[in-house]
Amino acid sequence: MQTFPNEKVLMTSDDNSITLTTHRIFQRNVEANKDLLLKHIVSHQVIRRKKLYYKLLTVFFLIMTFVAYQNLNPRYDEEVFILVLILVALSIISACFFL
Repeated sequence: MQTFPNEKVLMTSDDNSITLTTHRIFQRNVEANKDLLLKHIVSHQVIRRKKLYYKLLTVFFLIMTFVAYQNLNPRYDEEVFILVLILVALSIISACFFL
């Protein structure tokens, strides 16, 4: 890895496949070596903030599941039961995204 003048290594990954310097990001693997200048990065995104949306969706779907389950007739209303199953599936899917 050749560096620019005044370029310093800030951090590396545990397996040394990715290196962050003051000017670039290097990725090394068996297939290819890539680098990206930091000045070419237009924007960034903090992933942790999106987890809140999935938590709220999970709570919403669980509440809707509980409400739909409470509205089931003792005669086993098939339409409401299908709605409950869909809401349970949506709850499980949204819960998987914030784990």
